[in-house]
Amino acid sequence: ILPVVCGVVAIIEYLTLPDLTMNKNPMYYVYLLVFFIVAYAVAGSIAGVQKLRGNKVFYEKVRYRAPLFSALFLFLALYDYLTLKTGTLTQNKMTVVERFTEDKKLHLTAMALCSDAELEDGQAVGEPTECALVNDANKEGLSKDALKADYPRVGEAPFDSGRKMMSTVHADPQGGFIQFTKGAPDEVLKCCTKAYIDGKIVAMDDKVKYTILAANKEMADQALRVLCSAYRKYNEKPASNEASDLEQDMIYLGLSGMIDPIRPEVKVAADLCKDAGIKVVMITGDHIDTAKAIAKELGIIQNDSEAITGSDLDEISDEELIKRINEFSVYARVQPEHKVRIVNAWKKIGKVTAMTGDGVNDAPSIKSADIGIGMG
Repeated sequence: ILPVVCGVVAIIEYLTLPDLTMNKNPMYYVYLLVFFIVAYAVAGSIAGVQKLRGNKVFYEKVRYRAPLFSALFLFLALYDYLTLKTGTLTQNKMTVVERFTEDKKLHLTAMALCSDAELEDGQAVGEPTECALVNDANKEGLSKDALKADYPRVGEAPFDSGRKMMSTVHADPQGGFIQFTKGAPDEVLKCCTKAYIDGKIVAMDDKVKYTILAANKEMADQALRVLCSAYRKYNEKPASNEASDLEQDMIYLGLSGMIDPIRPEVKVAADLCKDAGIKVVMITGDHIDTAKAIAKELGIIQNDSEAITGSDLDEISDEELIKRINEFSVYARVQPEHKVRIVNAWKKIGKVTAMTGDGVNDAPSIKSADIGIGMG
């Protein structure tokens, strides 16, 4: 009886609260009723099995809480906003498809060595982005194992989401020591005072920087995830491995653009969410041009004005963000604190929020959301 009652309530909601239900498809409620019945049946089955096994305490708990399973789906009938990130929208199978560099060998060496992915049976194993870089170098005859033998690592500044880069220090076979850095192009370039262009090292002036950023944008507009490499040489081993000491006065080397195919089921899921009156919001650490390209492909946004960066958010007060929250559906280059602000802004205007995430940095926003969904 309860599933039927819940279904009737959902239909009444659709007919009497058009503003709340937005543009929900009537078929949504048919699916909802089916879910009610399945959820209740599953809960009842679990309780029955436990009773047969003699677990009376568990049986009593599930038997009396089974209606909550159905109530959850009634809650979804009132549910309006869902936040996602690109890592959950794509397959996380990176492949380098484009490069922009004047010294391919050194650029690939930097990308492979400034990574923790390792080769096993000819294929990289580790974090997907780093695997793509190691595989790319390997295809060009630069095996990670051979590179490690030539350039043994003697220090590192691990990746940090605030800096958006990592650095490693190696003994240089030509003498002295060499540091390789890889990370977000806009952030790495801030730490470069020179660039390797046309076979020589030149000053990082506005013209050079514009050329590099234009190449970065061209790749990002194709929905490629772009990383930048740079290096720095030392006569002596650096006394400190602190990022603030290493990541300065560097020489730009090149860019690598990686494709991360969208999961085939995501477009369908995004469309179903729209039909159900759920607004999909994408929150990502990617470059804004990459984020916009993916969001447009998924139908999350129609024009560029619906996207905003974390640095832009820093210029907006909480009060202004609450007023303008409906304007944005894509947030790029964000920090963990930005995600929390976004979730809280939606809640402030009375919306129910769900947050998906697959990393430790997502924990605060997952906790802040009405429904937190850990993935990975």
